[in-house]
Amino acid sequence: MPRKNNRKPEIIAALSKQGADPIKVASDFSVTPSYVYHLDKKRREGFASKPVVVTSQPSVSGPLFKQLSVSSLKRHGGDVAEEYLRELQSIQGIQLYKEMGNNAVISAVLQAVKMTLRRIQWFANAPGSGREEEADFLNQVMDDMSITFTDTIDQALSMLQYGFAPFEKVYKVRRGDGAGRPGPKTTTSRYSDGKIGWRKFELIGQDTLAPGNAWIFDEEDGGLKGCNQMPPIGVPYPMGRMNYVPIPIEKMVLFRTTTEKNNPEGRPLLRSMYESWYYAKSLTEIEAISAERMGAGFPVAYLGDDVSKGTSADAEIAQWNKVVRNIRVDEMMGVVVPNAKMGSGMAREGNGVLLEFLSPTGRMQVNFGQIIERHEKRMAMVGLAQFIHLGMGQYGSQSLATVTQDFFHLAVGAWADSVRDTFNRFATIPLLRLNKMDTEDPVLIDHGAVSPPNLVEIADYINKTVGAKVIEPDDQLEASIRRLAGFPEKDPETVRIVMNELDGDGGTRTNRSDKTTV
Repeated sequence: MPRKNNRKPEIIAALSKQGADPIKVASDFSVTPSYVYHLDKKRREGFASKPVVVTSQPSVSGPLFKQLSVSSLKRHGGDVAEEYLRELQSIQGIQLYKEMGNNAVISAVLQAVKMTLRRIQWFANAPGSGREEEADFLNQVMDDMSITFTDTIDQALSMLQYGFAPFEKVYKVRRGDGAGRPGPKTTTSRYSDGKIGWRKFELIGQDTLAPGNAWIFDEEDGGLKGCNQMPPIGVPYPMGRMNYVPIPIEKMVLFRTTTEKNNPEGRPLLRSMYESWYYAKSLTEIEAISAERMGAGFPVAYLGDDVSKGTSADAEIAQWNKVVRNIRVDEMMGVVVPNAKMGSGMAREGNGVLLEFLSPTGRMQVNFGQIIERHEKRMAMVGLAQFIHLGMGQYGSQSLATVTQDFFHLAVGAWADSVRDTFNRFATIPLLRLNKMDTEDPVLIDHGAVSPPNLVEIADYINKTVGAKVIEPDDQLEASIRRLAGFPEKDPETVRIVMNELDGDGGTRTNRSDKTTV
């Protein structure tokens, strides 16, 4: 087989030079003249003049565009198997987290987060001027849902309790109230522009996911493709469905506390509270039993010789055993003794019955309240809500309360950012795409400040920066300040002219908008 000549491009380049001699080129490259004449003929026919396209763009079918690794998420079929405690796995874990939510401290932490987020404002934020129409559309859509946007955010925060909160997106065409329009009845709307809006976001209850087959995973890369819902008892199955209802990921908005390993179930905030909750719950029950049993002392019964002590069911000692075990400090407390009292002179020596209550030495040596309080503080600490215990003990100060509330507001702000980013990516962008609006630089939903603003500090800061010409006031700045302070939007028809003094003595005044600076 003849050896392939890799110098053909160089030979063609040499022949392309003006006045090139094929014989000399053949000598320079140590090839036969006939080979050079052959290449020169091809060059003149256009062979060598064809453009060579060189691109660094890799093939879309190459390994750069494929996932080579496998999913790190542990799962059995459609169930996630990351939890190592059996009682916290699958549906039993959901039921346990539901029970934990009834705990007073945990409920206070969850309510503190939810109530803080309910008071902040949610609005459409335009990336620049001239996009007011798109921003107004998003604000209209948020206010035109059958379930208010604030209630939707409140339900999304159930991810703190369970680790995740799946929703189904339900759209509608904005055709007004539908009065007088022929055809099937459609969802009503306050607007009739024919655009597509959100009808509602339906929470897919965490305890309604199909046991053993809750999630639908991609077999190749382990990506999430949807979930399977098992309707609760009493809810009829949709037409044609006998086992469960599959919901594709394209119809879902999945809120999660974490995305580690792309786990669709996240990690519940209550997971780190579980140990303290378990001990606090157990010790509370033991404390209640101790108070009930030890309230009047430890019951002891002395039985005389005339009391039968056999092992038969009708022996009197069996009845006295029941009496001693069932004594409780409550409204039904009391004992009727059918025998004479031992040692009172009413019974012969060694006969009768004596029932008394003994107080144990070192009464209540275990301080249950202190231990329970320690575990409750740990539960509040997980949610960065230690401030709920301030004022309940001997310690606490205004500065400590301020610091702990600041940390709590930072955490709540992070949760609000997480909800906002997830909602914009999987709900706002698809809605804009359905209405053929800009999705490259889109108008997105944003939220206001979580912690109450210090208006005095803000006013002083704006006054100084504007005075130093670092910031020039404009309409967007005014709108932001009004929203931050909770003021109503500007009404151009009722704007009042504000005057500024020029000479400082109250003599000459001019319109602030006409004032010029040099």
